[in-house]
Amino acid sequence: MPTTAAVAATRTDASTDIPGWQQAPTAQLAPSQPPALEIRSAPVEDPAQPFVLSTEIRVPSGTKARIHANLAAIDVLERLNREDRRPATTAEKEVLATWSGWGACAELFDRRNDTYATEREQLRQTLGPDAYRAAEASILNAHYTDPLIAAAMWDALRQAGMHDGRVLEPGCGAGTFIGLAPKAAVMVGVDNDTVTAAIAAALYPHAQIRAEGFETTRVPAESFVATIGNVPFGNFTLVDPAHNPGRFSIHNHFINKAISLTAPGGYVTVLTSRYTLDSLDSRARRSMAAKADLIGAVRLPSSAFKRVAGTEVVTDILVLRRKDTDQAAEDDLTRWIDTEDIPFEDIDHLVDRSVFGAEKADDAFHINEYFLNHPDHVLGAYALGKGIHGSPTLKVVGEQPTREALAQQVRQRLSDIVEYALTHDKGLTATADSLIEVDDSVFDAGLFTAAERVDQPPMDTLRYHPPTDSIQRWSGHSWEEQRTPKSRLRETRSLIELRDAATAVIASQRDDQPLAVREQLRAHLNKLYDGYVAKHGPINRFKWIYPAPPTQEAHDRKVAKAEESWRKTRGADGVPYRGPVPEHLIEEWSQKAWEPASPYKRRPHLDGGMKYDPRWANVAALEIFDEQAGQALKAPIFSVDVLNVRAVPQTAATIEDALAISIDQHQRIDIAYIANLLGTDQAVAAEQLRGLAYPSLNDPDKLVPAATALSGNVRQKLAAATAAAQRDPAYQDYVTALREVVPRDKEASQIKTRPGAPWIDAKYVAQFARETFGAHTVVADHIGGTWSVECARYQRESVLMTETWGTAHKDAIELLDALCNSKAITVHRPAEEVAETGRPSIDFEATFAAQAKAAKITDEFQKWIFDDEQRREELVAEFNKRFNSLVAPKHRGDKLTLPGLSDRFEPHYYQRDAVARIIAEPTVLLDHTVGAGKTGSMLMGAMELKRLGLCKQPWIVVPNHIVEQVGREAAQWYPAARILLGTAGTDPDGRRRFVAQSATTDWDMVIMPQSLFTAIGVSEDTQVDYVQRQLDELENHAERAETSVSKKRVEQQKKRLATRLSDLSKQERKDTGLKFEETGGDYLFIDLTDLPYCRSCRSSKCVVGKVPSA
Repeated sequence: MPTTAAVAATRTDASTDIPGWQQAPTAQLAPSQPPALEIRSAPVEDPAQPFVLSTEIRVPSGTKARIHANLAAIDVLERLNREDRRPATTAEKEVLATWSGWGACAELFDRRNDTYATEREQLRQTLGPDAYRAAEASILNAHYTDPLIAAAMWDALRQAGMHDGRVLEPGCGAGTFIGLAPKAAVMVGVDNDTVTAAIAAALYPHAQIRAEGFETTRVPAESFVATIGNVPFGNFTLVDPAHNPGRFSIHNHFINKAISLTAPGGYVTVLTSRYTLDSLDSRARRSMAAKADLIGAVRLPSSAFKRVAGTEVVTDILVLRRKDTDQAAEDDLTRWIDTEDIPFEDIDHLVDRSVFGAEKADDAFHINEYFLNHPDHVLGAYALGKGIHGSPTLKVVGEQPTREALAQQVRQRLSDIVEYALTHDKGLTATADSLIEVDDSVFDAGLFTAAERVDQPPMDTLRYHPPTDSIQRWSGHSWEEQRTPKSRLRETRSLIELRDAATAVIASQRDDQPLAVREQLRAHLNKLYDGYVAKHGPINRFKWIYPAPPTQEAHDRKVAKAEESWRKTRGADGVPYRGPVPEHLIEEWSQKAWEPASPYKRRPHLDGGMKYDPRWANVAALEIFDEQAGQALKAPIFSVDVLNVRAVPQTAATIEDALAISIDQHQRIDIAYIANLLGTDQAVAAEQLRGLAYPSLNDPDKLVPAATALSGNVRQKLAAATAAAQRDPAYQDYVTALREVVPRDKEASQIKTRPGAPWIDAKYVAQFARETFGAHTVVADHIGGTWSVECARYQRESVLMTETWGTAHKDAIELLDALCNSKAITVHRPAEEVAETGRPSIDFEATFAAQAKAAKITDEFQKWIFDDEQRREELVAEFNKRFNSLVAPKHRGDKLTLPGLSDRFEPHYYQRDAVARIIAEPTVLLDHTVGAGKTGSMLMGAMELKRLGLCKQPWIVVPNHIVEQVGREAAQWYPAARILLGTAGTDPDGRRRFVAQSATTDWDMVIMPQSLFTAIGVSEDTQVDYVQRQLDELENHAERAETSVSKKRVEQQKKRLATRLSDLSKQERKDTGLKFEETGGDYLFIDLTDLPYCRSCRSSKCVVGKVPSA
């Protein structure tokens, strides 16, 4: 029998051609000595040996005991890390084995619960803020498995025919299944909690433990003979375009992915939520069934894991078999896709139904047809229980009083399931020798973190494959053949070679390789490029395509579509408007429909797949391309080094320089770092920072640069700082500085106002109308950005209304309403008069008269509004509070080092200042003039945000016609950056691929055209939430509305939104690709140059850029 160390890697696979993985030597198991499948029994005295896990529960019972056991385990882990990650001793492993995660300790993170205040603070101090937040988030699904149940599941795999090979455990926790694994199993565990993963690695050093979310796990498909484990449950979705395009819940996502990673003939045996089988939505099951047979399932009692996991839920053990390669899709062993409704009254055990309310009397549960056909596989009787918030929930009341009895029952059912499968030739036939060839280093034993993991190619990366003389595409988990026209094969291969050669040149400069190496690589790039251009022409060449003029049929379709849309918007309660359409609208639609489509660029030489390659921007950047002349010059990369490592300053001459360097390198004021730069102690550095930085209003131990501290709404800051200074004298300097920068109050004589100014209360508009126009009852509203001024009709017929302040065509109230809403004042003749006389529609004489009265009203309002002393004091104070409290920040970027920026570019001072402001503030307007370098400011800002960890993936959205130019410039400004470039005119499939690429790779920036950005949808949940918030806002407006016009307007808007909300709730969820929330983008740069006014704003005076609405 070979030693345990020898079987940690049972075989050596030939190297696969996946870039980034390094091959490592591994031991081989002699074929004459087949491994046995008994549980490991290595001597525990050797700390390098795996922990011997028994089937006894080591986790203590009770919340307090669990918390203390977890804290003790963390202490051991910290000790191992301090001592160079040495192997744990037997005694230390005993402590580590009591770790149970935080799923059953949710009370610990409740700040209102003082019972665990000491433990909570101890955990916070031990973990630090980031790890503490991760621990808090893990309470959703950090639950563990009873070892007896895990052992029974392993027995089923052994009975099914497992002999050797690699086994996957997604969501491995502290390693219960790994600890009970057969000797010949090469275990790979995945867990996203870094503490839990580290504990599993310390307990089982022979296994590979990947500290990452399973959604980010990138290993070749069909790499495992089996999958086993307890997948996390939850009604939420993780982003994994390659393995979860259907956006299934986490448990279904894990199972689907595990099936893909398991070889044909392999088993996937997992514990999961009952909703995997019972959910009314069968899409996840259908996705599983396309790749695997359900061999069988066992439904456990609700209390099965109460002791070990502290939770009571109905769970199922699923035994799935990956379909054989040649197996027909319909060749299923059992029926398990559909569910049936089981009314409450048919449930065997009922509690008092009155606790659920009368409306629940006719409700039913959905139960999978498998369990209806195999009732003996439900280990107990169904019962109606009381769930979260008093809702009814399905329970299974077990019959076995002990863990051992339940485990034996599970073992027997699983044995029956496997026996039935074996009689139908559905045993576990995958073996180590049948797995695809994978570089052994991919599955080396040990703890692997995200930082240590070598990245795989971005999705849709191309490569040339010599054995088949073909182009291949990386799908996210394997290389697949890319359809390439024969006429494009050679050129596509050349473009791939150029891409890789350019990457090598940049890498040599980034790694500061010797000059001879850099010159050699540069010469090779020149040779490849010269050969390419001689044979094909410039890389960025294109042809203009001019679409044919619209046909009559196409014209009519566009007009009909425009009319349909217009009628819907004019309708009410979901019913389109059925009245006549104004002639001028029909004429407008017709003219627009006859307009030819815009010409577009076509690059046939990219049809071999290169247009989808995510590193296309780096290839395009090899040329300085003149689109007008169609000619290209070589970029500087062909002749000189474009990337030099910028040295970080080690000293500073002044405190100002030291402060700037600290912010540049750490995005915070680090007094210890500043003191080191100045060569002084921290007390001296802190004293020198007086006047340059001030304590944060949220945290007195954190300093804020003066540019930020003394800008923004300084009146609010002064009030907060004054209150803080009463508690802490450290804020006194801040109070003094703020008083110096608060703008001097403006007096009434300095304030120019008008009717409808948003800072003037509607009551004063009504009062002005009453006093000036002689009306007795005037009501004014300012609701949702729109004004409404009303009074009774009979009061609007006086001389004051129609002669002094108004006209016969526009009375004073109508004029005041128009002025408040900034509406054009125009008098139109009646349609009959225009038709009979042929005179112009606009009555210019009456219009000029009305406009003169409107100007008179405006002048009077300006004098009246400040006549009353009390009113004047109130309004002047309101004006200064709203509009005279802001101080613009003055950020300086002269000390920014801008790592990664090519030496060929030297930013202007104002571009550096703009980047400093982008770093310091959440929202920035780059008000550069045309040609001043707005693109460069965005590129530098994006890279700095990414470098400093202030965002994960910045998106730069630009007008369609310049997207390729911006992509080339980005790759030239930052040659080593990982840039994803989208193109205009992308079809739905291309959009899905683009968004999937953005979600699966750690890009430095993503550049896309506006048309692509607006075509990326948001989730239905986000849309519903957005519309519901608008409805809630309108409800508040409705309560405050006083005029009939305002009330009607609000009710109309409410009806439209209610209809939209209803449509969204009825909308079928379609698999149309990833939504914006799942892309990875978390910061937007939007070039507003060509964007018109906002579509969705309800205000008549909105002038913000048109940003896509949810």
